[in-house]
Amino acid sequence: MKYNVEHLLDQDAFHCTSCSCCYLCCPVNAISMLPDELAILNPKVDNSKCISCGICVNKCPQLNPVLKALDDQKAFICYRNDSLEKRLISRSGGVFALLASEYIRINGVVYGSICNHYDVSHSRAETEDQIKHMLGSKYTESIIAKTILIQLIDDVDNGRDILFSGLPCQIAMIKSFLSYKKVSTDRILFIDLACHGVVAPKVFHDYILDLENKHGTIKEFLFRDKSYKGWNSHYESFIEKNGKKRYQNKFASLFGFSIVYKRSCYDCQYSSVYRLGDITLADAWGIEQKNRDFFDNNGCSLVLVNTNKGRGYFSKIIPSLKFKEILVEDYLSSSFTKRVDYFNKISALRRKYVSKGYKWISRYCYIKWNFLLLYMNLKHKMAIVLKKARLIK
Repeated sequence: MKYNVEHLLDQDAFHCTSCSCCYLCCPVNAISMLPDELAILNPKVDNSKCISCGICVNKCPQLNPVLKALDDQKAFICYRNDSLEKRLISRSGGVFALLASEYIRINGVVYGSICNHYDVSHSRAETEDQIKHMLGSKYTESIIAKTILIQLIDDVDNGRDILFSGLPCQIAMIKSFLSYKKVSTDRILFIDLACHGVVAPKVFHDYILDLENKHGTIKEFLFRDKSYKGWNSHYESFIEKNGKKRYQNKFASLFGFSIVYKRSCYDCQYSSVYRLGDITLADAWGIEQKNRDFFDNNGCSLVLVNTNKGRGYFSKIIPSLKFKEILVEDYLSSSFTKRVDYFNKISALRRKYVSKGYKWISRYCYIKWNFLLLYMNLKHKMAIVLKKARLIK
């Protein structure tokens, strides 16, 4: 069967996750991944090389959804209670760090994302020290290089136990690519992250450039730092060349208003409780109302255990957790719902960013974000006052 590959890929461009699976699977190297105006990678077919074999179309996780892993799913709220210091280093409850440490203990390997100044990329870890760089939220897409995939296949061939963490669309790519390469995933524990969306790479690059224009070279950057105002606040931090640490919420505002995500994020097929990972990790937002005894503002995780493999490894870290089984529907957030209508509302703002630049979109989001925080804070305080007034009566 002959495929009009370029037509098929262009036809579904809105849903392309930039996973690069088509590029990686093409047997004649006819596909390139080229950046658009927001530095989001999109596949481009060289018709002079394409042999219309259809492999790229058949392996595309968006055109051929990968089977969701769901086997008697259990949901938990939890945080590590063996070390407050280690819990504070993590952005939520410290569950990923415990699972990763378990793999290091059994001589396994861990794959996860790290921040590299202007971008975020996947890396491989065999030591506790290397895992530290993988901790914490990253609100822009992590690049999975070919070299990482080669290392992953080598680890499988060498019989290593592997933990691979990433966004659901990245897990889908890995599963589809490994099936094309006929590589078993039996020894891989997949951890997918509940994702609100990823900020376009150019926006993050512009943000860091703006920081460095104002503060000089940035030595270290954290997308969310709960050492400042706690877990349920959203402040990033950065360390200047002189060692001074600063906090602000400008990138948080860019992320929070969901204006400059990848297009596919607004109609994400993975935004549901039917997950690709053996374990799903998220923040347990709303816990201060639903399970007050778990809230101390130091971080709490929502964990979905989706498969028997996931249950086996989660059970190994339970002695280091304070945990409670809950109903997943009580903790559903926007990470589990689609927002395709929202994209239509903010398309004009995305175009303005392209035409007017970073400073315009940064100022727009920052002002609106802080007005929203002020409103929510006043609303919360008024609710407390009214509650006290009713008690007095």
